[in-house]
Amino acid sequence: MTCDLFQRELVPNLRLIDYERLRVIPAPENVGYVALSYVWGSSASRAPNMEDQNQMNGVDAVVKDATQATLQIGYSYLWVDRYCIPK
Repeated sequence: MTCDLFQRELVPNLRLIDYERLRVIPAPENVGYVALSYVWGSSASRAPNMEDQNQMNGVDAVVKDATQATLQIGYSYLWVDRYCIPK
């Protein structure tokens, strides 16, 4: 199986971080995004709830760095497992 950047199928219930609004949103149709998966740390650490607040306070440095990289390569949406997979 090959990866085709131009073949995009809608993933059911996909959620992305929208950096214009700084919150997790349902993914718009046919939108490109960058994905980041990383080790979260201890099981006791909790991710800030980006659905209820309109800010990036408390977000790990790796996610902030990924945000900048995402914007620099021309994308507005980032998928991060810690924030975009419903609990």
